[in-house]
Amino acid sequence: MAALTQDRQTPAKFIQRYKSIPVAANARIFRGAIVAVNAAGFAVPAADAVGLIIAGAGGRAEDFVDNTGGANGAKSVRVSVGVFKYATTTLTQAEVGDTAVALDDQTVTTVAAATNDIAVGKLEQVEPDGVWIALF
Repeated sequence: MAALTQDRQTPAKFIQRYKSIPVAANARIFRGAIVAVNAAGFAVPAADAVGLIIAGAGGRAEDFVDNTGGANGAKSVRVSVGVFKYATTTLTQAEVGDTAVALDDQTVTTVAAATNDIAVGKLEQVEPDGVWIALF
């Protein structure tokens, strides 16, 4: 898949908690996206990019936030951590329990299929239309 260009209806099986993260300058985060934190500690859309952290720092965006033209932290995004369903390109039933990594802000894959191995969480279940990821 490709990075989001609009809000996404991302199903949740379990939500553990919510938190707020200041958004990076010029970042647009769509509702339902996987949110990462950059090296400076600001929220950005997840990607297979150096320096991003998701597991333990990011979550699923609960709202659309457009910080285009804004400074670091001018806006914040509310994120949830828990178990969510995302798209995949390669994950299979044989990999349940393995770590899933980000390709973009709505797609997860295996470590072997990514370049920078930005951990999203653990693969819990595979279904025909996506995979359930424990994002904590």
